[in-house]
Amino acid sequence: MKAQDIFLKQPVFTLADLRHSLDREHSCNKRSREALVSYHLRHGHLIRIRRGLFAVVPPGADPESYPVDPYLVAAKSADDAVLAYHTALEVHGKAHSVFERYF
Repeated sequence: MKAQDIFLKQPVFTLADLRHSLDREHSCNKRSREALVSYHLRHGHLIRIRRGLFAVVPPGADPESYPVDPYLVAAKSADDAVLAYHTALEVHGKAHSVFERYF
């Protein structure tokens, strides 16, 4: 599987996700994966969110100002990450707050 195919399927991914996707078709050593990520970071195809966590920048978008989906980042930030309660309501468009001011 090519890197661009992986980027299309996973807009936010970890190095472990990349390793798993690349190893499906052929073995890819650690240095090759690091070089691949480094190349795409230099050319503005990826944004490093933190160590080992990356977001894909669509073609034509500016990597400096591209908004990354915070829910995808939160979900990928840890293996056991769970989005619940108000966050889940926001994702489904059901969250709202009623605010009334009485004088």
